[in-house]
Amino acid sequence: GWSKCFNLFTLITQTIVMKLTRRLTQSCLVLIINKLELAKTKFTQTYPIEITR
Repeated sequence: GWSKCFNLFTLITQTIVMKLTRRLTQSCLVLIINKLELAKTKFTQTYPIEITR
């Protein structure tokens, strides 16, 4: 009985940790992308060269 309860607890904990990690990773990625876009905008304004994607 106890081991089954412990296994369930471990599973729930792992799920929560994974979801949190994924959310944090997404937030960090969004932040980095925003910073890159900002840098690109500043660069384009400073040096008005046609930057093609």
